[in-house]
Amino acid sequence: MSKKIVIIGAGPGGLATAMQLTEQGHDVHIYEKASEIGGRTALLKQDGFSFDLGPTALNMPNVLTALFADCNRNIQDYIKLVSLDPLYSLYIEDIIFSPSSNRDKTKNEIARFFPGEEEHYDRFMHDNAKKMIYLLPLWQEPFTSLWSIFRMRTLRALPSLTLGNHLIDELAKYFEDKRLRLAFSFETKFLGMSPWETPGAFSVIPFAEHYFGIFHIVGGINRLTQAMSEIVQENGGKIHLNQQVQQINTASKTITSITLENGELVEGDYFFLNADYAYTMSHLFSNTKAPVNLKKLNQKKIFLFWFCHVSRFRHNASSKCSYRSISE
Repeated sequence: MSKKIVIIGAGPGGLATAMQLTEQGHDVHIYEKASEIGGRTALLKQDGFSFDLGPTALNMPNVLTALFADCNRNIQDYIKLVSLDPLYSLYIEDIIFSPSSNRDKTKNEIARFFPGEEEHYDRFMHDNAKKMIYLLPLWQEPFTSLWSIFRMRTLRALPSLTLGNHLIDELAKYFEDKRLRLAFSFETKFLGMSPWETPGAFSVIPFAEHYFGIFHIVGGINRLTQAMSEIVQENGGKIHLNQQVQQINTASKTITSITLENGELVEGDYFFLNADYAYTMSHLFSNTKAPVNLKKLNQKKIFLFWFCHVSRFRHNASSKCSYRSISE
């Protein structure tokens, strides 16, 4: 039986949810406060140029391929992916380190700047491949209660979480040179975190980049969300732009409706949230106390990165070895 689905936010998460639910025949409505879809992957157009406002590169495209396949679509009919080689260029003090998804190329690059560390790279990739096998299924299933933690699959993955270890400590098991540890941990800045604070389990992030590769979407990441919105609307879903949600209404700990800024009350059978968590808890649940320290969430840490296009796509990042002192 078809249900009315209400989704707050037209970012990638909201659009992915809408794709799958419209494909199943449900009546899906997305409410987006901005004039454009995309959320953190929105597009800015100015003077004939287009700029991605958020992420500019893509990892693990197999996840998206599977999403489109679930909706009986071929992702290649919608977007064109270009594999980046090297993955990126890291400017660390006096060197420019450019790893690749080709393991031999990366080992040669490591040997060039960090002689003797190349064999440690093999061990890093081997150990994190095993870690990924245990952790990946956990990312693909919901944890709806405390008891979810005690599922056998979760318990088997506990050693891979390297509880008590931070990412920088985990990398120290493999790499002696501090600059190389930095080269395998700079991604944490995109999460607003420091490798001295990030859990050791996050070592699967650099592993995934090196194993699966990094891709550029021709036209920008926004082309992906545009394609997703096309599929939602092809399936009969509705995307309501410039519709600010003012309040989420609840009864008996269950969401019953949302109130828009214009006063309209929107009811539904199921509700999905694809908005900023801190903003939602502090603004949209009027009778709910936010279960987080919102002051801490406002203390943003900034990392500067840029893309240059000369004769090929290239992702560049710059940092110093005094990175810890400027990131904490």
